[in-house]
Amino acid sequence: MCRSILLGLLTEWGSLLQYAEKAGKSPETKGKKMTTKEKTCAELVQDKMAERESEIKALLDNPESDYSDDPALGTATNQITIVTLSWGGPADYLEITWDYEDGIQKVIYRYSDWFDTATLAVEEDSPLYKYAQFVIDYEAECSR
Repeated sequence: MCRSILLGLLTEWGSLLQYAEKAGKSPETKGKKMTTKEKTCAELVQDKMAERESEIKALLDNPESDYSDDPALGTATNQITIVTLSWGGPADYLEITWDYEDGIQKVIYRYSDWFDTATLAVEEDSPLYKYAQFVIDYEAECSR
């Protein structure tokens, strides 16, 4: 079974290359400012983490606290499989978020060059998504 899935992966590679040439979507780049007056997430992240650590420390230090004081809105356990398509500068990857019960939740295409990166969501009808499904099927079958 693992061998047939791997052969399917190789078969899809040609259509992936053709699809990539036709894609004309504009990518979202990381680190851009929301407006000229607002700070970027990169500028805010240390302060926001310090605030959250203070909140969690107060929760953990209070033996009287209960679940109503817990700041977690929810939890989710997923796997992220990263498929490296090329590395170096430039490099590109597929980031596949999935679990055994529900399968793939999302596939992200990431293109990175030195000191810059951009991502696009991969649509379900894309050959990249189909390739991601083959990879996950292979992972699930061969890990059991």
